[in-house]
Amino acid sequence: MKERAKEEGVSLAELIRRMAKDYLRKEASPKDYLAIVGLGQSGKTDVSEKHDDYLAQALSDENLR
Repeated sequence: MKERAKEEGVSLAELIRRMAKDYLRKEASPKDYLAIVGLGQSGKTDVSEKHDDYLAQALSDENLR
């Protein structure tokens, strides 16, 4: 991995971040994203205004697991 990072002109940490990001992109499908829509009552009153924020947070939380 060190050799590949050197070839790409990035640090080993950056190469690992890129690899992790690519892995997560490949593992999650659009169907997974849509599965969180309409799961039930959130108790929040601003979902129509902040749905993008809530969706991004849900996706981020799922990718961190």
